[in-house]
Amino acid sequence: MRRERNKQSLQQAVSFIESIEGSVQDSNDSFLVCDINAKIIYSSNKYFNRLVKEGISLNESVFGENAVTLSIKKDEPVIINGEAHQNSALKPYVSCAAPIHSDKKELLGCIAYFTQNSREFDLLLTMISSAAKAIDDNIKHRVLRHQLSSNTYYTFAIMNSLKFGVIAVNLKGEVQYANNFACQILNTKRRDLMENNIASLVKDWNKLFVQFHKENLLLNEETTFLVKRKKEKFNL
Repeated sequence: MRRERNKQSLQQAVSFIESIEGSVQDSNDSFLVCDINAKIIYSSNKYFNRLVKEGISLNESVFGENAVTLSIKKDEPVIINGEAHQNSALKPYVSCAAPIHSDKKELLGCIAYFTQNSREFDLLLTMISSAAKAIDDNIKHRVLRHQLSSNTYYTFAIMNSLKFGVIAVNLKGEVQYANNFACQILNTKRRDLMENNIASLVKDWNKLFVQFHKENLLLNEETTFLVKRKKEKFNL
């Protein structure tokens, strides 16, 4: 299960690379996404090296010391010049890599960049570090969005279990949600309620809003609702 979650998180890195690769990639360059075992799960350039491709591992026992294994080992961004690579397949490249983390700051793998062009090391390291940071933020926000979605589901479930009407509105008076009981006692569909402004439903809304804005609590305020051209009195 952990491996599957990590795989889904690393997919965020793949999506990120696909969104930026066109603006920075040369024909002899490639972005890689590797898991925590240095296995390449994505390569942006399928033809940049016949040995360095998706599915293989860049572990030190095969390729010697490289930016991917070092970054994962040290949990920090690293860069290695071509001749410093121990494996002849990597010697034509400058490689840089930066670690990718989960929302709980667990190490998932890394993002790497291999290039044959001579560039300033500081610039490459900054680029790959910034990309890794953006991916970390992306993963964190994805988890937060999922949690918010789950929390919203539970909130709606609780609201629908209540035996009194609940209508949620924003500060503009736009109806955001109405629970099942509210729809039932007002004899209307939720969709129809949410297409209205609360001011068109509650006769004295503007006066009541002034009290809400002053943070006054309203208890058992008798209010007239206008629904389907019918007037109904309810305690608000």
